[in-house]
Amino acid sequence: MKTRVAILASELRRNLKDRFPNCKFSVRSRNGSMESCIDVYWTDGPKKDDVESIANNFESIDRDQWGEILSGGNRFVFCKRSFSEETKKRIFDDLKSKYALLDNLEYNNYNRGISTYEQSSLIWGTLNKLDLY
Repeated sequence: MKTRVAILASELRRNLKDRFPNCKFSVRSRNGSMESCIDVYWTDGPKKDDVESIANNFESIDRDQWGEILSGGNRFVFCKRSFSEETKKRIFDDLKSKYALLDNLEYNNYNRGISTYEQSSLIWGTLNKLDLY
């Protein structure tokens, strides 16, 4: 018999598939002693904000009058978008041709985490704004 959170995860998966039929999502549920979680993963595809606008409807968090989360019975939804190597390389090459900040940075070094905060912020900021759907 499926748990309540597993049933909701299946419903969320259907909603995401209806809205983004060409994107593959992994939707998993977890149960803890005091709360449950739904984790949503996908590569490239729609922006995180667009997925969260659907996924957040499946979240249920009890808060007190000051906004603090009350323990027990909460359901959290976490959305995690990743990027394919092809997408990261394409965006890196495009940005490198436009910004002097990236002149001395090679993709392999960036991909291994050898970059400045400003360089990484420029690249990740650009990736996260992309709608690749």
